[in-house]
Amino acid sequence: ERLLDYFEDVAKKYVIEASCQSQPFNKEAIENEEWLTQVSRMWINSQKDNEYFPIHSHRNCNISTVMYLKIPDFLPSRNPTRNEDGTITFINNAGNDPVWGTPFMTLHPEEGDFFIFPSSQLHLVYPFRTVDGVGERRSVSYNADFMSKQAYEDENHPENRMAEAQAKGMKQSNDPAV
Repeated sequence: ERLLDYFEDVAKKYVIEASCQSQPFNKEAIENEEWLTQVSRMWINSQKDNEYFPIHSHRNCNISTVMYLKIPDFLPSRNPTRNEDGTITFINNAGNDPVWGTPFMTLHPEEGDFFIFPSSQLHLVYPFRTVDGVGERRSVSYNADFMSKQAYEDENHPENRMAEAQAKGMKQSNDPAV
């Protein structure tokens, strides 16, 4: 349970820092807010030579992570002009500005690297090769959700739940198909 607490604390720190960066004029309120985080899913990736993960994002959560536990010694890249073998690439889901931004960021992970990012962030993992052909790249990933305690209380307040139930009831009774 202490390990799960650690992962949820990391997610909470990420939420606070990312929120402060995206809303610098609300920094004090963000830092004073109580944030609730919960790991929703956790898994281990054990990739062998030539395995990869195609471009994807994660659904039904707010935050995704990957922590590298084991990285084998890779053979040199098959394409000497693009050293991407064994890398993880994050793909920009905003504009493609060649001056102030790039369409992607490719990283060569090392053991102990821990990346945390919005679950909607597109990413992919390139295959790798090792001398003996039996290398393993091992990582642990998890998805998490977050919400401010105030938003949680507002959402779950009995009056709000009653109003929501009444609205659903009114919608159903006004439905000509009923």
